[in-house]
Amino acid sequence: MTPKSQAINPLMQREIAQHYPSTSITAILNLLSQAEAGYLTAQAELFTDMEERDAHIYAEMTKRKMAVAQLDWSLKPNRSAGAREKRAVMDLEELIKDTFDIETLVFDMANAIGHGFMALELQWGRDATGFWMPKTFNPRPTRWFTVDQATRQNLRLRDNQSIDGVELVQYGWIVHEHSSKTTGEPGTQGLYRALALPYLFKNFATKNWLRFCELYAVPIRVLFHHEKDEGKKQAILYSLQAMGQNGVALLEGGTQDDLKTVDSATGEGQGFLNLIQWCEASVSKAILGGTLTSDTGRNGNYATASIHDEVRNEIRDHDAKQIAETLTNQLIGAIIAVNGLNFSCKWTFDTQQSADLALCADAFPKLVAMGLKIPASYFYDKLKIPMPEAGEEVISAPVAPTAAPTPALSALAALPKPMFTPQQQVIEDLADSLLNAQGSPINSDLIASAIRAATDPQDLEERLAAILVDTDTSEFSDTLAKALFAADVMGYVHAG
Repeated sequence: MTPKSQAINPLMQREIAQHYPSTSITAILNLLSQAEAGYLTAQAELFTDMEERDAHIYAEMTKRKMAVAQLDWSLKPNRSAGAREKRAVMDLEELIKDTFDIETLVFDMANAIGHGFMALELQWGRDATGFWMPKTFNPRPTRWFTVDQATRQNLRLRDNQSIDGVELVQYGWIVHEHSSKTTGEPGTQGLYRALALPYLFKNFATKNWLRFCELYAVPIRVLFHHEKDEGKKQAILYSLQAMGQNGVALLEGGTQDDLKTVDSATGEGQGFLNLIQWCEASVSKAILGGTLTSDTGRNGNYATASIHDEVRNEIRDHDAKQIAETLTNQLIGAIIAVNGLNFSCKWTFDTQQSADLALCADAFPKLVAMGLKIPASYFYDKLKIPMPEAGEEVISAPVAPTAAPTPALSALAALPKPMFTPQQQVIEDLADSLLNAQGSPINSDLIASAIRAATDPQDLEERLAAILVDTDTSEFSDTLAKALFAADVMGYVHAG
């Protein structure tokens, strides 16, 4: 199958986006209502303005998009897949990693979190082997798209022929629709709909705060006027209105003594700042699920921030799940269909947090010693360590170098082993049997752990003393005394 490209209206490619003044609640609500009726252009342009003009929205949304874009990913074959199919999935995964910038692709797709949808146009090409692969992913402005008026569920490309637009070419697009709520059409799913009013209120507070800062401590000068002419009265009115912004009023008539000043160093601008902070806190809660991941807050602490960070991870995992489903159906599915491949697989993001290495190193040997059967793959997955491939070099425990024997030890080793008389051999065998039956009163594992943990000879002495202080040696001492008595008797009987 040869994939086709979409024909895009050149007039739409050259059109200039409109910008909407963020001063009217009615205007904002009208844009949102138009999107509910299936007219998405004005809302899309408003959402673009919000992200470009509000630094806080831009920063928080970038955090959320990057959290997904930087996740590791892989292709998972079906559980029933055979060895050949698994090998084909691995080859396709390697080809994608070598061909695409997946981090940028996922980051662009994550724009759908705010807008409700994001469309990327695919440009296909063949490699040296004739295998079809997308060569570029071109994000297109959301204002280029509309929905069919019958269902308002199907995204289409705008044109000048029909209010419903034209259908998107099969395998020519990746269209990610991101659900920020349970129900709704593509045009009403965007998270920016919930941020439109906080964005508007913040703009209102910011403008008035800047105006307050501009006029604060600047005396207002008023020149009183006694003119009764209507035209001049109107001029006085305009001057009074200008005084509200510029702090200056030029009024005709009167005398030189009529010039008055009003101290403007009074007043409180904290109300504007409080409104700005409330708007930004609302934005952070909507995008990241909390405020302490972006600001310490007045009563912030590490424990509370950790809880908020867990919430943000849950949001990231939910975003990753939706994007992975789109990539499975519209990227992997397209590559398989265009090339006529006979297997299927699933795109997955690795959202699992790596376990504590020190904790696992201590717990796993104990669990294995208890008889628990743990697959090696579980250990690798838990610690997020890749399993070595066949023939791959692996790290192993260093082997301690063996010290060369000293001349004295070499001479000692060369001495013939002692020869016992039959009577002496009886004593040796008796000692061995008693030791085997009785056992040592000291736990050898405790001694070994003390040696490994000791930092110097003094520390080792203290650790060994702590182990021996609770050791009961009475039974062992009694057995040793009996053995020595038996040896003495044997010596008297057979002394020559």
